[in-house]
Amino acid sequence: MRALRLSAAGLFASAMLASAQFATNWVAFNDHNNTGMPAATTGPNVTLYHLGGLTSGGGPIGPLTNQLNGQQLPATLVVSWTGGDGPDNFGASDDAIMDSPAELLFRNIVDIGGVAVADEGIIGLRSSESNVVSITFSNLDTSQRYLFRGTSARGNNYNDRWGVFTIQAQSFVDAHVDASPNQNIFTADTFPGGGLSLGQVALNSGENRVGSLVGWNDIVPFPDGTFTIMEEQFIGTAPFGNPAAGPYGYGMNAIMLAEIFSGPPSAPSIVVQPVGITNSEGQIAVLRVVATGTPPLNFQWLQGTPPNGVPIPGATRPTFAVTNIAGSGQTWSVPSDSGDYYVFINGALAPPVTSSAVHVQINADTNAPAMLYATCTATNLAEVLITLSEPIAVPTDGRLTDSFNWPLEALGTIGGVIDALTIAYTPGSTNILITYAAPRDPGQAYKLSYIGEPLTDRSAAANPMPSPSTVVLNCLETEVISLTAAWRYQDDDIDPGPAWFANSFDDSSWTTGAGPFDAKRNAAGIAGANCRDDTLYNLGSVGTCINLESPVTLTNLITSYFRTRFDFGGTPSTTILQLSGKFDDGAVVYLNGVELWRLGLPPAPAAIGHSTTAPRNVGDPEGQDTAQFNFPPALLAGENHLAVALHQNSLTSSDLTMGLRILALSQTPVAVRPSLTIVREGTNVRIRWTPTVGVLRSTDVLTTNSIWQDQTTGQVAPGDYLIPANQARRFYTIRSP
Repeated sequence: MRALRLSAAGLFASAMLASAQFATNWVAFNDHNNTGMPAATTGPNVTLYHLGGLTSGGGPIGPLTNQLNGQQLPATLVVSWTGGDGPDNFGASDDAIMDSPAELLFRNIVDIGGVAVADEGIIGLRSSESNVVSITFSNLDTSQRYLFRGTSARGNNYNDRWGVFTIQAQSFVDAHVDASPNQNIFTADTFPGGGLSLGQVALNSGENRVGSLVGWNDIVPFPDGTFTIMEEQFIGTAPFGNPAAGPYGYGMNAIMLAEIFSGPPSAPSIVVQPVGITNSEGQIAVLRVVATGTPPLNFQWLQGTPPNGVPIPGATRPTFAVTNIAGSGQTWSVPSDSGDYYVFINGALAPPVTSSAVHVQINADTNAPAMLYATCTATNLAEVLITLSEPIAVPTDGRLTDSFNWPLEALGTIGGVIDALTIAYTPGSTNILITYAAPRDPGQAYKLSYIGEPLTDRSAAANPMPSPSTVVLNCLETEVISLTAAWRYQDDDIDPGPAWFANSFDDSSWTTGAGPFDAKRNAAGIAGANCRDDTLYNLGSVGTCINLESPVTLTNLITSYFRTRFDFGGTPSTTILQLSGKFDDGAVVYLNGVELWRLGLPPAPAAIGHSTTAPRNVGDPEGQDTAQFNFPPALLAGENHLAVALHQNSLTSSDLTMGLRILALSQTPVAVRPSLTIVREGTNVRIRWTPTVGVLRSTDVLTTNSIWQDQTTGQVAPGDYLIPANQARRFYTIRSP
């Protein structure tokens, strides 16, 4: 019997068990995605069973190994699947970020990330094929207790690919760890609206580089010495993302099972007492208790103070979501749920134990809902999407979907009122999608109004949204940064210092090039080639080839830097910025010295430096990176500075790409200031200008009597010329067509 080693001990603290004393009889790890990987990526004494099952009749079966001493254990692992043609094997999984719960647990033991090789990619589960993977542990000692942890991390910003994991055992205690800022793992207790039941947990198995963990403590096997974890795709309601839209979910690719020395029989005792909560109405107040003792342990939460509390029906688990106490009918906490609560616990041995009483305070929502902004669908000029400050209650009288209540009015001298055709709203969301009877003029400003009886929020006070309420559409598009814009860049592996993204930074010594930027080892199969002709991700032709290899270390260039400027002639306080393009593998974008977007890198407040690698590993088939920023405070009227740090995934990554386009969505027309850029490209010069109307002219002598001639060759596209640089000097201008 030994204490659990340090790298695995973090799982206890993460499950609020740091103050309990545990010892392990043994601990076993399994690394699913090891085949084809360097031996150093998986630690010693780790099994390598395929966690997707190989045949529906029964996948890999074999003994577990005690990671502490290398001894083969009587406990065995069996993996099987049902449904369709079986689970898919997809691409490589991603690593969890450093010091995250999953990374701490599996560090130097199991390689969570990995290279996709035949039949070894991360396991894909499709609800459309009724795929179910079953992971069964057998030959367990029924007199002992078990602890399980597992994770899955496909990465690549796949926020719609969720898995649901169900434990089947005689008894257990939830010990899942949410490492995300937006709840990417939940149970029926922590998110009642998700439709889960006892023993189930949903995990965003696609984008889980934050390292959340699926876990259960105090697992009591069935009398035959087995328990099972079932894996399926989750397509229900989640706190974020859109599981129903995902084509599949993913199974776990890193797991751990520990046999915990149960010690002599003991009565229940409380290790961690419940803690009082103050929440706002609409949130979910969750109380938790951690207890030990000879199982099974039975829990009953009560409202009031001991010993006179009133039992709450169904509140019989270590965690308790304080909702619907006074019959509100809501799945979130409301003011009437406020009060004192405690839990009574009994076990196999007497005496039972009672926790201390704690107070839950739910403050009333007194804010009326409002229309924050409205945007338009680029491909459908008849659609408008309204974003609300909070969800609204769906009225029974039809006022919400009454087309006469949502007129769209042109603000200029041209046009008039357009009537709504259909109104779509999903209860609990903050978006209303309206389709109008006629398309809007894309160059015209519009005002949308709600003129019906007031709509209310879902609070107990039913706060009304004023009627009429109006919002001016943010639908007038102005391109402020094109994919082919000119940037100054540095790709020489020299750290430019901590203030390189400040507006005052002097980048005059940097090289100038046009986007998109690209590097690719042995491009087009040509040894020594380091750049593609065309970028991926629908970015178009490569504008500038940059270094893939560091001239300092002669290994991959980890970070390259880019800076550019743009003029904005609109009103910043009413402008939405939409960013699209691709960062292969990760990036930080700064606007006027302020961080605007961090993608594929450890989340803030983690510091990002010159040698920081991106946990994200971008694959060629992936789509563009996109983001929207509503009324960003850093946007200025007039000149703006934009800076991008592009980070590679590893010292062996074969390519990098930086392409960025920015649209400003404004409420009124924006004055577009013309710009012209000239960039050297080998033996040619690339000349581009915006707006793209006009005729390019040139002269070799710049005087008051210069003779300007129209450029008749070299046009690639409107506003885009590629001309041989065969003159000592030449000057260019644009004339009206």
